[in-house]
Amino acid sequence: MGSFGQPDTNASYQSDTMRVNRYIEHCGKILFFYPDSSLKYMDTILQLSKKTNYQYGLVKAYNLKGILSYMNKEPDEALKNYRIALEYAETTEPPRLKALVLGNMGLVFKTTYQHDSVVTYLNKTIQYCAIHDIPDILSKAYLDLGTHYSNRGNYVEAAQNLMKSREIMTSVNDSMQLVYVYNSFGYLYMKLNKFDEALYNLKKAIEIDQLVQKVNILANTYINLGELYFHTKKDYDSALYYYERAVVTAIPHEKDQIQMVLSFTKGNIFAEKKELDSTFLYYQKVLSDPLLEKYPDREAGLRVNMGGYYLYIKDVKNARHFLDSGYKLSDSLGIMVFKKNALMALSELDSLLGNFKGSLAYYKQYKIISDSLVLAEARNQMAVLEFEKDLAQQKYDNHLLMEQNSLKSKQILNQRNLIYLSLLASVLLVVFIYLLYYNRGRIKKLNMELSVKHHDLTTINEELQVTNETLNTQQDQLKALNNSKDKFFSILGHDLKSPFNSLLGLLDLLVQQWDIIEDNEKREMIQSLYTSSEITYQLLEEILSWGKAQQGLIKCQPANFNVVQKIRLVTDLFKSQLKEKNQRLLIELSPEMQLNTDPRLFSQVIQNLMNNSIKYTPHGGTITIDSKSTSEEISVCVSDTGIGIPEDKISQLFNLDCDFNRPGTDNEKSTGMGLILSKEFAEIMGARLTATSIDEKGSSFCLSFRKK
Repeated sequence: MGSFGQPDTNASYQSDTMRVNRYIEHCGKILFFYPDSSLKYMDTILQLSKKTNYQYGLVKAYNLKGILSYMNKEPDEALKNYRIALEYAETTEPPRLKALVLGNMGLVFKTTYQHDSVVTYLNKTIQYCAIHDIPDILSKAYLDLGTHYSNRGNYVEAAQNLMKSREIMTSVNDSMQLVYVYNSFGYLYMKLNKFDEALYNLKKAIEIDQLVQKVNILANTYINLGELYFHTKKDYDSALYYYERAVVTAIPHEKDQIQMVLSFTKGNIFAEKKELDSTFLYYQKVLSDPLLEKYPDREAGLRVNMGGYYLYIKDVKNARHFLDSGYKLSDSLGIMVFKKNALMALSELDSLLGNFKGSLAYYKQYKIISDSLVLAEARNQMAVLEFEKDLAQQKYDNHLLMEQNSLKSKQILNQRNLIYLSLLASVLLVVFIYLLYYNRGRIKKLNMELSVKHHDLTTINEELQVTNETLNTQQDQLKALNNSKDKFFSILGHDLKSPFNSLLGLLDLLVQQWDIIEDNEKREMIQSLYTSSEITYQLLEEILSWGKAQQGLIKCQPANFNVVQKIRLVTDLFKSQLKEKNQRLLIELSPEMQLNTDPRLFSQVIQNLMNNSIKYTPHGGTITIDSKSTSEEISVCVSDTGIGIPEDKISQLFNLDCDFNRPGTDNEKSTGMGLILSKEFAEIMGARLTATSIDEKGSSFCLSFRKK
C-alpha cells in the first residue's frame, strides 16, 4: 500500500483516499456544530486510512479526535490522540500537519495549567513554522502564546506575541485570524484596565466576525465584553446583556458552558448587590451543573465565593467546608487570586469563632500572597511602561530614519539634476564655441543662456540649504520631545517609588511588630498609610489624565452652562477643608454669567486651582473667585492671600521638568501634576491659563476664553 506523497496507482487505493479526503473536509465543517455526528466520520476516516496505510488520513483522523476530546474537556484523551498524530506527522508531508498538531498540544496544556509545557510546545510550533514558512499557523501560535501570557498576567510578553501575530496576519491579509487577534487584544487591554482600548478591539472583532463566515467566536467576544463592563465599569446591566448575547450566539457545543458562566456571573452580581437569596440561587445552580467538574478554575472560584456567602450569613459549618475546599483547589491550580480571597475569608471566619490565633495565621498567609500580587502587578505595570517607552522610541527612530532617507533621496535627485545640467552646459559650451567661430552675434545669446542656467543652479542650491535647515529644526524638536518624555518617566518612577517605599516600610513594621506597638502608634501609622495611599492614588489619576491628554484621547465637548452654578458645585467639595483651615471663600461673579466650553474640563481646572489655593493659604486667609473682561477675552480667576510663588519660578510652573514642588501651609503633600494637567485641559478647551503672584502675599490664576 502507498502513503501520502507516494500514492498507489491501484484504483481501490485511489478511491479510498479520495473518500477519506472528502470525509476530512466534511468533518472539519461540522465538528464544532455537531460534534457527535463528526465522531462517526472520524472513525470511518481512521478505518479507511489504516486499511490503505494512508498516512495523511491517519494524521488528520487522530488530530480531529484530539480536537473533539479537547472540546469535551478531556485533556488526557486529547493529548493521547495528538501524540499518535504527531508520530505519523513526523514522516508525512506536508510539514503543516506537524505544525498543526504541535500547536494543538500547546492549547491542551493550557487547560491543565501546565505553564511550562504550554510555552514549550507553542515555541516549538513557532520555530517549526518559521523554518518551513507556514505563516498562518505561525501567526496562530504567536496568538495562542500571547493569550496564554495574558491569562498569566504577563502583559509585556502577551503584547509582544500578539503584535507579532497581527503583523503576520496583516501581511498575508488573513481577515479570519484577525478576528482572534482583535479579541485577544481586547482581553489584554481589559486586564490592563484600559476600557476604551479594550472596547475598540472587542467591537472590531465582532465587526470582522460578522463579515467572515468561516469564523464564529462571537460568544467568546461577548463574554469578554461582559467581563469588561462587570469588572472595569461595574455596569451590571451592560455586563448581563453581553453575557446573554454570548448564550444566544454560542455554537452548539459551547452553549451549555456559556450558560453556566452566565449563571455564575449573575451570582457574583447579586453578591455585589447584597441580594443574598438570588446569590445563593445562582451559585447553587452552577454548583449542581455536571459541566462544572470539567472547569476546575471556575469550581475553585465558585467554592471560595460560596464560602464567602455562608460567612456573610454566619453559617460557619458550610463556610468552613467551602472555603477549605476552594482554597485547596485554588492552591493545586496555582490561582493566587482565589487563594488570597479564601485566606482572607478564613481569617474572618476564625475571628468570628474567637480563634484569634488561627485568624492571625490565615491573615499572615493572606498578606504574603496579597503583597506578592501587588508587587507583581506593580512590576508588570512598570514593565508595560518600559515596553510602551520602547515602542515610542522605535516610532521616533523609524520616523527619523524615514526623514533621513527622504533627505538622501532628495540629495541624490539633486545631484543627478546637477550632473544633467552640467552635461547640458558642456554641450551648450561646445555649441557655443562652434557657433562663436562662425557668428560672433550668437555669442551674446549663448552667454545669456549660460547665465540663466547658473541662476537655476544657484536657486537649487539655496532650496537645498533651506530644506537641510528645516530638517535640522525638525530633528531638534524630536530630540526635545524625546528628552521631555524621558524626563516624564524619570519623574514618574521617582514620585511613585517614594510613596511605595514608605507604604512598604510602614506595612513591614506593622506586620513584624504588631503585638508590641501601642494602639495610638498603630492608629498614627495607619493614618500615615492612608494619607500616603491617597496622595499616590491622586498622582496616578493625574498622570493617567495627563497621558490621555498627551495622546489626544480627551476631546473638548462644548456646551452652554451657568458659571456660578458650576463653580458652586466644585467649591462644595472643599467645605470641610475651608472650615478646617478657617479660610473665607468669596465668589464675586455675576449670577447670569454664561460660558460655552466643556463643563467637565472647566470644573476640573477650577477644582485643581481651588485645591492649590487652600493648600498654600494659611489659616484665616481668603480665597476669591471673580471674573475679568476685556474687549477680546473673559477670564475666571482664583486668587488667594497665601504664601505666593517666587518670581523666578512662575514661568516654569506649567512645565513637566519644573522642580518647584513644596508642601502646603499645614505640610500638605503635593503631586506636582495639578497645574500641568490644568494647563493641558485649558489648551484642549482653547483657553489660556496664566499665573501672577507676589511672594508671601498671594497668587492669582486666571482661565481666559476668547469672546468670539
